[in-house]
Amino acid sequence: MIRLIPLGKKFNCARGFEYSSMKKTVILFCLLISTAVQAQNEFAVSRQDTLDLSASNLSRLPVEIKDHPNLRSLNLLKNNFTDWDSTFSYLSRLKQLSDLKITISLSDFDNLKSENKRMITGLEIIGEDLNQIPESILQQKQLTYLDLSHCHISSLPSEIGNITHLTYLDLSNNQLDSLTAGIGKLINLKWLDLRNNQITSLPSETGKLTSLPALDLNNNQITSLPAETRTLIGLNRLDLSNNQLTSLPEEIEK
Repeated sequence: MIRLIPLGKKFNCARGFEYSSMKKTVILFCLLISTAVQAQNEFAVSRQDTLDLSASNLSRLPVEIKDHPNLRSLNLLKNNFTDWDSTFSYLSRLKQLSDLKITISLSDFDNLKSENKRMITGLEIIGEDLNQIPESILQQKQLTYLDLSHCHISSLPSEIGNITHLTYLDLSNNQLDSLTAGIGKLINLKWLDLRNNQITSLPSETGKLTSLPALDLNNNQITSLPAETRTLIGLNRLDLSNNQLTSLPEEIEK
């Protein structure tokens, strides 16, 4: 219970009341107020640093973004931006911005200035019949997030392993029948989505992804798994449903 402060009595948050019987109560009260204010300030800073506008049906940056001059992370995935020159002209003013995720067509991406491409850490390419991953994407070594689902990709180049900062890779709903050994270089992956392809087997290098928590291989044509799968000690989600497996390796069953 919080006690009321008697009128006319001076107190200090560091010293409390001169009356020893109330001193502990007042100090506790001051600590509670201090903790609440600190938490409120930390929440305000968090809101200013990070802004998630994904799937907001935006075609341009909202005017309210001017209220976030200290943005470090901005998520613009799954929107409908078209005037990228104007968008990046404004984003370049956000000097603290270090994490930017966007959804864009390949043609618009290829037309971006090099300095604007380097600002992008998260990339989703939409509405494309790629067949293979373009060199312009493979050159973006700064990417941590890459979504190339539904792009009719039939082969995966070894150069994908050079984007070593990737933590999220979505190659679902393509036409892949195999994976490159280069996939084993993506040791920072936290999510690898390979659903709805035609993959028949995994390379032994997959076993190098020891920190990978989630691997989705649902609806492929996998008939067997390499013994190296046992080294995927970080896995807590592995989906192998709708494949051609008749049994699991002894190492996985254990």
